Amino acid sequence: MNPSQRFRSLSRLLPALFLGFCVFASTGLRGQETLRVMAYNLLNFPDPVPAGRADTFATIAAYVEADLLLVCELKTAAGAEDLLSRGLNAGGGSDWRKAAFVPDGSGGGLLHNLTFYRQDKLALYRQSRIKTHIRDISHYVFFLRDPYLAGHKDTTWLDVYVAHLKAGNTPSDAADRNRMVDSFRVYLDQQPPGRNIILGGDFNVYSSTEAAYGKLIDPYAPIWLRDPINRPGNWSSNPGMADVHTQSTRTSLIYGDGSGGGMDDRFDFLLLSSPIVFGSGRFAYQSGSYTALGNPGTCLNQSVLLCEPNPVPRRVRSALYYMSDHLPVYLDLAVTYPVYNGLEEAASPIVQAPLIWTDGGRLWMRSRQAFAGMIQIFGPDGRLLWQQDGVQFVAGGTIDLPLLEACRGWTLVRGLDQRGASWSQAVLLPNP
Repeated sequence: MNPSQRFRSLSRLLPALFLGFCVFASTGLRGQETLRVMAYNLLNFPDPVPAGRADTFATIAAYVEADLLLVCELKTAAGAEDLLSRGLNAGGGSDWRKAAFVPDGSGGGLLHNLTFYRQDKLALYRQSRIKTHIRDISHYVFFLRDPYLAGHKDTTWLDVYVAHLKAGNTPSDAADRNRMVDSFRVYLDQQPPGRNIILGGDFNVYSSTEAAYGKLIDPYAPIWLRDPINRPGNWSSNPGMADVHTQSTRTSLIYGDGSGGGMDDRFDFLLLSSPIVFGSGRFAYQSGSYTALGNPGTCLNQSVLLCEPNPVPRRVRSALYYMSDHLPVYLDLAVTYPVYNGLEEAASPIVQAPLIWTDGGRLWMRSRQAFAGMIQIFGPDGRLLWQQDGVQFVAGGTIDLPLLEACRGWTLVRGLDQRGASWSQAVLLPNP
């Protein structure tokens, strides 16, 4: 395990340790964790050349350890399932879920967007699409799976947009990108102010002076999006911008697909709303975390395989080379949310929430470890809707509970173990 992966593993564990073994008796105390966001152009996935690209992606995913993935150039629903099962949940895991695959409604052909997310960190509330004259821009609304939501009753929301703007370096192509951003801006600026917003994808812009990019980061717009690395200028073939380039991973075409020419363009972006950049809300951009994976600034006009010295292992760079002609970009967000408004249990053992789903009009739970205690269900407003004592199940066991009419929509399911341990899980229960 490399040092960055060890740090990521510790960063996932420390919040749980802190929350599990400390006493909270003040409304001013807050919980913290880290959310890693990655954007990636998958290059006509799952076209079968080269074969096994979902397995190739699994190498990249395991190295980055992202929590939220924004993708474009996903061509089919079957490809989405393949990326989920063999790429993100490789080895039979179940940590990752995906939004619904919705075919493009703007007449943009077979290049679609999608998001994937870790279900222990995020829950998808709704999704929609913004039509443009080229292809859809996707909108996903998430909320954090906050274990103390039932106490403080204040949901933390995250709006995620995925865009794939028109490619090409002609004035007509730039005009098309500008028109797509116009459609996006009309939609975005009608949203409530102060939202936590991420816009990611392949923008295909060549410099910060291009109209499309200027409109995206317009400080006078009702909602101001910001480029967290703030590197204005001409990105294309510019040695001074070599460390932010994301295309191409290859000096020549392989299997007749994608682009060659080596690393010489910054096409792939993650933009953030002002509350995230300034850390004025529940999310705060972690300065210095924005990364073009596999590009340490030594790749100008070269293949990602030949960028040396490079902290990214050769096997991961090989996966980047064969997966796509684009590099993924990622960044880290510090997440701060209120802790339960009252005295929490002290010295509670750490437990994992069970897997929870609905089927046949009942609520099903499969445990990750033995449990004996009480189950509670809270509504999105924090009200206790239902409770049952004396629930028991063994590690790996499955139990079912009836769904009451009051338990509908987004709810928080909480377990209180007889040993003093607890777990919480947000779940979407079906309407009657």
